[in-house]
Order: sequence, then structure tokens, then C-alpha cells
Amino acid sequence: MYVNEIIKHAEDFPDEEACGVVAIDANKNIFVKNLINNSLNKQESFSIDPGVFLKLKLRGELVGVYHSHTHTNGQPSAQDIKES
Repeated sequence: MYVNEIIKHAEDFPDEEACGVVAIDANKNIFVKNLINNSLNKQESFSIDPGVFLKLKLRGELVGVYHSHTHTNGQPSAQDIKES
């Protein structure tokens, strides 16, 4: 299941915010696409390549965006809320 893939991605990068997208293909299969965190401060924020994001969005594949937190609980941060 894709939730386990997201958790593993976060566990593989414990010192930075792991990020990616949940997407859907033409056959309506949901999948996870792990992305590179392009932020200059990977421990406290994440940044996704806008070209990758736009490509998924325009093709109608984007379902959602995810990212982990390195040193806080799973609740949205003030920055998460501001930028959502």
C-alpha cells in the first residue's frame, strides 16, 4: 500500500524532510512518486521541482503532495498551513 511507501521514504531520510506526490495513472492506479527535496534547509522545509509538479498536475495525475517532519510530530506546521 502506498502509505507504507511514504513511511519508508521518510525513514530513509531521517535528517531531512522527505517529499513526494501521490498520483494516479491512466488505469486509475494510485502510486507514490518520491521526489528530491530541493530546499536549501532540508531539515526544516521542502521544495519540489516546479517542473515535475506542473507536469503531473497538467496530465491530471496529481492526487496530493506529502512531506515528512524531522523533529516534530505529524501535525502541520505554521509554514505548512500558510503554504497550503
